[in-house]
Amino acid sequence: MPTNRTNRTSPFAIDSCARALAMPCVLAGFAVPTALTQGTAANQDEAQVIQISTGNLGGFSASVPARGTLEGVSQSATPVHVTVLLSGDFSDRGEFASVTLGGWAYPTRFLELNGRDCTAAPIELAFDIDPATWNALVAKATSFTMPVTFVGGPDVTADACVNAVSQVSVSYLELSPRRVPVVGPTGPQGDRGPVGSNGPSGPAGPVGPVGPVGPVGPKGADGAVGAVGAVGEVGARGEVGAVGPQGIQGEPASTAWAWLAGMSMAVSVISLVIAFLKRK
Repeated sequence: MPTNRTNRTSPFAIDSCARALAMPCVLAGFAVPTALTQGTAANQDEAQVIQISTGNLGGFSASVPARGTLEGVSQSATPVHVTVLLSGDFSDRGEFASVTLGGWAYPTRFLELNGRDCTAAPIELAFDIDPATWNALVAKATSFTMPVTFVGGPDVTADACVNAVSQVSVSYLELSPRRVPVVGPTGPQGDRGPVGSNGPSGPAGPVGPVGPVGPVGPKGADGAVGAVGAVGEVGARGEVGAVGPQGIQGEPASTAWAWLAGMSMAVSVISLVIAFLKRK
């Protein structure tokens, strides 16, 4: 198995092709299959040395974990070499880091006895996972994605360092060669299928709401003039009142006074007649 996995002088220890493709790739010094780098159709039967990294997940503490993933993991034929990079709040006894891969927790706590605070270059640590353990984790991974979690000790402060680093990288020899399917030319378009029959009618929908009141209609035509009523009957003629007694002839008067006396008598007679008629 090749030993020149990465350039260890890089603070993040990620192979250049892994950074560029964000997917498993062959380590430096080995040919990268054309299908992985350019997407062309080819069958690759050679076993590959795979390296995958989470990238920098930043600072963390006991209550604020740092979470990431290893994308595109596969079965391994060899022990899986795990590299951990850390820079953060790790100078005291209660300041350490624990890492979990795919639900499996590495038993050793990092930087518990020899940690330092906010180192300019991340501290590099490493360990191996046996193939059986790794392959069991890969079998449980969803869509070939393995979760990674960093948790700090009780005294670790997540934001103590501006340039905090937490990262996991793995490298291994793949158990089964990756086979990239050969993509053939596009075939001719098939005939159009028959039109399906109409489905059954759905149930009647609910009654809609009452619509708004319509506008006022136009004014109707004037009605016909009613017929003239019948003329009432003529009332019965009243009886003529009795003539009053003749007054005593007075003494002769002047012409004017005689005229006035005659008029007064006539008015009296008429008043009597009218009173008599009203009683009828």
